Amino acid sequence: MVEDILDRVQRAFLHGRHRPPSHAYAAAGKIFAAQFKDEVVSKLPPREFTAVEGFWQRQARGLSAAKKGDLEQSQSEFKAALSALEESALSEQAILLVRLLLDPGRAYYRYLLGDYGRARELVLGAAVTNHRLVTEFGLAIVSAQRMQLCHNILRITTREGKREETVRLAAGYLSYLEHDVAPLPDEIDWAYIVRDFPDSIVQFYFDQVCGEAALALAGSDDWRAFSLLLDHAAPGNCSASFASHGHSWITVTRYRFREQIEEYLERVCALLELGKTGEPSIWLASVFDVAAVCRKLGSRGKQVADRISHEMESLPDARWIFQDLAVAQAR
Repeated sequence: MVEDILDRVQRAFLHGRHRPPSHAYAAAGKIFAAQFKDEVVSKLPPREFTAVEGFWQRQARGLSAAKKGDLEQSQSEFKAALSALEESALSEQAILLVRLLLDPGRAYYRYLLGDYGRARELVLGAAVTNHRLVTEFGLAIVSAQRMQLCHNILRITTREGKREETVRLAAGYLSYLEHDVAPLPDEIDWAYIVRDFPDSIVQFYFDQVCGEAALALAGSDDWRAFSLLLDHAAPGNCSASFASHGHSWITVTRYRFREQIEEYLERVCALLELGKTGEPSIWLASVFDVAAVCRKLGSRGKQVADRISHEMESLPDARWIFQDLAVAQAR
């Protein structure tokens, strides 16, 4: 019986491993980008919008270089953008719009350097900029970015080794995003949103925030921390159509924490098959947990775990997260 389940687990993993990312999953971000651009165009003179867009393009090049590991090029792009911004004659609103994206990009660069304190400062500075654009200049759509900034804070918190804190903050924010539960935890009390954009955007970030909790709990047996998320595993509390990926992870992972291993492996196959067609961090955390569980299930389980680990080593965009999880579990 267990060997049959292990075979299904391996097939499900390999199926998900080779699925390309879904354009449909990324659609929410594209919807927001289009609405955001339209709103900014309506607020700025054409010449000033063109200048702002030029800064955004430079920010995008710096961020892209950082994601590719070219930190020298990333630093060069961000430094040039800051220098040009200081010398510009842009209006206050336009400068805020530039910094709205520039500072989170710089935060990511600092994050990759391991300078988590400075990364956090830059993210929180972007949150202040965000609030000014909403309250002083009437750009309500901008508040959606606070979900991304909160996601960034969670990622930084995890990298600082404060995984329980990540889960606590994530649990509070998930309840806010789905049920509008307030107040928010003090550390992210700036992350509330003006809900005048499509709900699909909120669902997209629900899954991202849930993914950060999943990574923080990967390999953990801390039931107390996981239990903070259980409100989202109760069918009566949540809509079946809202952020189904995040909710499925919570529901399935509950079996692992309860040590109902066969039930867990049966149910987690659906998450494994999704691959990165949904939220990638949920898939990565699920893969890590499955490999750890399989490794305890005799020689066949070890074979499956070894195959999973070998495959993950060949995924450049997943390898560093998988390795970090292994190091954290070994501590």
